[in-house]
Amino acid sequence: MNDQAILNLLGLAFRAQKVVSGFDLVLQAIAHQRVSFVFVAQETSPKTLKELQYQLSKTKIPSFQKFSQAQLSKAIGRSRKIIAITDPGFARRFQELVTKN
Repeated sequence: MNDQAILNLLGLAFRAQKVVSGFDLVLQAIAHQRVSFVFVAQETSPKTLKELQYQLSKTKIPSFQKFSQAQLSKAIGRSRKIIAITDPGFARRFQELVTKN
């Protein structure tokens, strides 16, 4: 599956209101166990990435860091570096697409 299909599905998840975006909101959603998958932009700062990776490893939430901020932002229509998927069905499909990619 190509990258564009993943980004299109991300846009669909956003329109279905099954995402949380932004560092603070994503960390809050992780703490409340509402996150199933996380997209992280390549340009994310090392400090932010370290804190996020720590939280994700603690809770065993998969993440994907292949896309740029511009690609992620274009997919959802907002400027974001971190996007969390809250729906288990969408997260399962993203996990399938990412492992095929």
